[in-house]
Amino acid sequence: MQTLRTLLGSVNSRSNPITVITLAVIAALLVQMTAPQISGFAPRIANASMADLNLDHKNSLTPLEKTLAEKADPNKLLNQTPMDFTLNQGQTDAHVKFTARGRGYGLFLTANEAVMTFRQPQSQQTSALRLQLLQANLTPEITGLDRLPTVSNYYVGGDPKKYRENVPHYAKVKYAQMYPGIDLLYYGNQQQLEYDFVVAPGANPNDIKMRFTGASKLRVAENGDLVMRVKGHEVRHHKPFIYQTNAAGERQEIAGRYILQPKNHVRFAIGEYDKTRELVIDPLTYSTYLGGYEGDEKAFAISVGGCTGACASYITGEVASVTFPDTTLVGQNGGTDVFVAKMNATGTGLSFFTFFGGPGNDVGRGIEADAAGYSYVVGLMGSGFVLPAGHNGFRTTDPSASSDDGFAVKFGPAGNLLNFTYLGGAGYDQVNAVVLNGTDVCVTGQTYSPDFPVVFAADTPLDTSYNGGMDAFVSVLSGDLVTLNYSTFLGGGNMDYGNGIDTYNGLLYVVGNTQSSGFPTSANAFDKTLQGFAPVDAFVARIDPKAGAAGLQYSTFLGGIGREYGYGIAVNKTNGQFYITGRSHSQGANASGYNGTTATSFPVTTATAYQTAQVGFGDVFVTRFNVNGGIVYSTLLGGSDYETAYGIKVSGANVYLTGETDSTDFPLVSNFYSDAPGTDAFVVRLNTNVAGAAGLTFSTYFGGGNLDAFDSVDSGRAIALAGAQIYVAGYTNATRSEGLFPITLGGVYQEDLAGGSDCFVARMTP
Repeated sequence: MQTLRTLLGSVNSRSNPITVITLAVIAALLVQMTAPQISGFAPRIANASMADLNLDHKNSLTPLEKTLAEKADPNKLLNQTPMDFTLNQGQTDAHVKFTARGRGYGLFLTANEAVMTFRQPQSQQTSALRLQLLQANLTPEITGLDRLPTVSNYYVGGDPKKYRENVPHYAKVKYAQMYPGIDLLYYGNQQQLEYDFVVAPGANPNDIKMRFTGASKLRVAENGDLVMRVKGHEVRHHKPFIYQTNAAGERQEIAGRYILQPKNHVRFAIGEYDKTRELVIDPLTYSTYLGGYEGDEKAFAISVGGCTGACASYITGEVASVTFPDTTLVGQNGGTDVFVAKMNATGTGLSFFTFFGGPGNDVGRGIEADAAGYSYVVGLMGSGFVLPAGHNGFRTTDPSASSDDGFAVKFGPAGNLLNFTYLGGAGYDQVNAVVLNGTDVCVTGQTYSPDFPVVFAADTPLDTSYNGGMDAFVSVLSGDLVTLNYSTFLGGGNMDYGNGIDTYNGLLYVVGNTQSSGFPTSANAFDKTLQGFAPVDAFVARIDPKAGAAGLQYSTFLGGIGREYGYGIAVNKTNGQFYITGRSHSQGANASGYNGTTATSFPVTTATAYQTAQVGFGDVFVTRFNVNGGIVYSTLLGGSDYETAYGIKVSGANVYLTGETDSTDFPLVSNFYSDAPGTDAFVVRLNTNVAGAAGLTFSTYFGGGNLDAFDSVDSGRAIALAGAQIYVAGYTNATRSEGLFPITLGGVYQEDLAGGSDCFVARMTP
């Protein structure tokens, strides 16, 4: 017996001609809502064209989007993205042989059933539909076919014995001899799952019996569709399309239909065909808009490892844990896990995808890769992760069983776990950002732990005392994460957050925000006073880790009458000038501020700023400091609603930003994409050597807008530079087919939304 591909390629090579009968249920799930209707969904025809789906929206498209819309059938967008099947080597339930994820669903293949799970994005309820083969071989030989270059790594659940590395992916899965003379083949793409029954000459296709569990009210409609209910939704499999391929390769349609039997059993009735020839029965194509599978995925950081030009990119964030549902409970187990992925330079495939975490909620907040392909990830780790034997770190046991801790982890070029350390104490701790300084790993974050490790450091810290509330911290680890070279508290008596970090000439540059009037400032600070009515100011500090208690070279508040949040920092590596960005809420004239002081609007350089006054409820700010801490350039940037910048990079005097905006009038230059309902990501290039409006040399929306009842959310969270190339990562819940999220067609890794919220990775050259 041969696989389908071999069969079709050798039709004319046998003495006994082969006939292929393909029974294809070419059916997307047609969701017909009944009261009460779930918000965000509406009846739609699965095979509607782009014009049908976007009739009103199309008039607002840019010329590029119109061209794509006119040429693309939305139901074919994902057909070019192959589904991959991951071999189960112990990372999920032992009954499962292979797993896969499609658009809006998860798939688990066991010895004699396929389990599809899907979740509604609004209610987060998970449903399972099981397709079982009755009276079939309970122990078939199951093999993956057409191995793919992608591998996965799993360091989740807190038990090192269950961690798995280099787990392979395949394009197809074959079940041999499910029935006498009948093989089963699974394959497909991100839009649709298909499976074929390959029936040898003399075998009986009437042996094939299917049972649907998790579905109710099965019926065959007048048009021949198989209709069932799954959790209140109507699921419709189109009438079987059956044909026979003769020796000349011509398809001849053959009559066929579903036969319903008691207890949700289904068989096929097939008309007359040549029983001396081998045949293929291809019964199911699966597609759904029912919502995100296993929660949301979000990217928070990206790195290109010092590469210039077309580069692979390293991404981290959070992914909802994929769990196999048992018969009594369908849901996710273990909250969210950290993911680490390496995307190739063309965006067409992954070199590796690694899961990492314990039984709680775990998030990857920062990533930095080196030129050799090693990646360093930091973030937040829920309790319970256990480092497997043979791996080292400064602190390998959980310092607090009752609260979350920060962490740093090092992965090899294949995404394999090397070393790991917790970074925290008895209270809550979180690491937000990481940067490499030679072989050192430099991090920042915030801690509630009076016993946060500072006295263990090789170099004398700036501040050994916990100041109360929540303190920011700055720490430096060796490249193998085994030695804590430097660590210090940075804060006052209230809430202090370290959000971004960079290095230059051995110095550490940190940005964040503080509510502490006693936050340490330097003698040459631009502003030594906490401002505002509800005082939250950004801060920026420069620390010499070799200078001990005298190591605070520069530190200043930065804010006005409202609240400021500092999220990103970048140092110009040619002159030591440093740039910070975030969000400002300081609107209005000077007024009485915190503790009787005089508060002002956000400080801008009036003569050179792109925007001197706040336009909306919250605007982006960009401030450039010289090496002495003086402000060279400072501006606001935004529209009439809210804006936040999270990521910043610098090249010369050019600042590159990404973030999110709710404004329909966000300032644009050479805009690629139209504004869409909800929150859009943005990408900006600002020349800080050019005064006024001319300094904004590139600014574009980067997002989509769903046509459903809820608005989309697109957020740019991180940015990287590789020569003239800009790399951006974030997350979105906007689809490509409906919401026109800007995805390039023709072979990228994934061409449409697969879950309630998915990561995005983009490369552009303004």
